[in-house]
Amino acid sequence: MHHIYSVYAYSAFLFLTIPLIIVLSVLPGLGLRRRLARRVGRMIFFIMGIKLNIRGLENLPDEPCIVIANHASYLDGMILFASLPPRFTFVIKREVTSVPFMHLLLRRVGSHFVERTNRAEAANHLKKMLRRAQSGESLAIFPEGTFRVEPGLRNFQKGAFAVAHKTNMPMIPVFIHGARKALPAEEWKLTRIPLFIEIQAPLHYPGKFENVNVLKQHLQEIFQAHVGNI
Repeated sequence: MHHIYSVYAYSAFLFLTIPLIIVLSVLPGLGLRRRLARRVGRMIFFIMGIKLNIRGLENLPDEPCIVIANHASYLDGMILFASLPPRFTFVIKREVTSVPFMHLLLRRVGSHFVERTNRAEAANHLKKMLRRAQSGESLAIFPEGTFRVEPGLRNFQKGAFAVAHKTNMPMIPVFIHGARKALPAEEWKLTRIPLFIEIQAPLHYPGKFENVNVLKQHLQEIFQAHVGNI
């Protein structure tokens, strides 16, 4: 049954995603493209029979902010994109640019691609991310950078926290539950289970922390307490 459901789910994904990419490639206006992509993302989960249970949207401030979320599955990006308002710019690892159609889709919705391995390029991308934040953009970031087969939270990378500490933008923790079970790493079989997205209250004034490492450790401990074994 898992195989049959997976074939159905991936077929539904392609059926909706391919026309979306075509439309996004010519549709003017970043805001319009993001709203359309978010709507299609929610539609994909609905057709797959996977319920998104989103709690705490009222915790997102009207001002620019930085959302950080745990990362355990290839589904996480689509989950977060479908859950958040379209004003968020997603910060994504540069390796995704090697996937042609996905790269085009993500670029057309204004995603920012960052380098994780080359230190010089990583520093340059961090400066660009900082400029985006200072210009008033809200960012959505997976601070683990990637995920692995084994359950558990990976150590956070500094990028999101360096930007927050410098700009003093509120940071909003978002806990994603169920994604690893729905689509584990290194597997293609999908399991139809409900997903829970918990948007927590903002951490205001991250610049008050002594330094970036202290801020990062504070958020790491919060996530460890809530999703550490997922």
